[in-house]
Amino acid sequence: MDEFFAQLGSQFQTETHFDRLGKMRERILAHTAESDLPLKAGMLHAAIIRRMNDWHAAAQALEKVWLRFPNDFEAAYEYALNAIDGSLYEDARRPLLFLISHRTEIPDRYLRGIWLAAAIAGYHDLSSLAVDEAVSRGSELASPGIIYRDQIVSQNQQKNYPPIISLGENCLPWMLVNRWGFRRNAFNPEHQSLFNLAQTTIAGSAAIIRDRGENLVNAQKLQIAQAVGTPRMPYNAPFQYSFNHEMGATWIDNDFAGLLDRYRPRIANFRRALSGGERIFFFYTCSSGNINDVIDALYVANEDEKYKLIIVDTWNDERPEQARVDQRVIYVRLQLPRPDYIWFRPADFESPEGIHFEQTIHDIIVKTVG
Repeated sequence: MDEFFAQLGSQFQTETHFDRLGKMRERILAHTAESDLPLKAGMLHAAIIRRMNDWHAAAQALEKVWLRFPNDFEAAYEYALNAIDGSLYEDARRPLLFLISHRTEIPDRYLRGIWLAAAIAGYHDLSSLAVDEAVSRGSELASPGIIYRDQIVSQNQQKNYPPIISLGENCLPWMLVNRWGFRRNAFNPEHQSLFNLAQTTIAGSAAIIRDRGENLVNAQKLQIAQAVGTPRMPYNAPFQYSFNHEMGATWIDNDFAGLLDRYRPRIANFRRALSGGERIFFFYTCSSGNINDVIDALYVANEDEKYKLIIVDTWNDERPEQARVDQRVIYVRLQLPRPDYIWFRPADFESPEGIHFEQTIHDIIVKTVG
């Protein structure tokens, strides 16, 4: 890497301000066309975009790097992880396949990245191969809990579970259900729904359900949320819905055209899930509010009674209203393993207590299916 890129790389190590990151990116592209960037410079360019939280654009930039340097493990690895974060699950399979075909050559942390990313997308064949390789090496990353979860996933993949549809209020119902193998092909477009990557509230989820997603990406109700120095993010204020997996220009430019294109099929999938065969809705909450708002909204929105609703509640305070449960509503209060536990942080959810916490939810789902 020449002196120009070396200086930018040094600056990048500590830079977090959105606008200054944007200027760094502009300087790179003014210096060298993206198609001509050397490997390390291309990786730096993508890392800047990643830090700006536009995971979709970062994945696209990394794809270009990897296509130019197809034997580079780091380029393939970063492309796969950014594609997963950007919900580009089908795109992620190519670099994951490449990495797993070289699993005896890559470092342990890449193996862990593979099983983390592949499990989210439902590529459990690749996830299992990564775990097996870590076990064969005697890697400490392949803990007894990880091995046990991989065995449970293999069993779940042999079963025909009904559709499990997330209702928010965050990404946990989507990611945990995938991580434990309940969805056989989570990468399929038919599984993409409007709450999968949501960050909302009890009241927001209930309002969206009642509305059947009609106005979730109505451009007149969308605004740009941005604190000073942070990425731009679409936000639907009436529904208290943050599109925190769709930050940046990819989703905001041209009156949110990219966001509308992504979410229209997801809204259609959600509406189809409101009728038909047996199905399970899964709502997780760790915030204040009236749980019955979600229960009532789903009762009204569904077109038949062939559904069940699982509610997992980790709010650390008493609720003034008791959840109204019946034969279709399963309500469970759980405590997080620790006050500082973060459910989406691998160090937490792959810890012994994290595995136990997630298995408790896994067992609730299995019991609900019956």
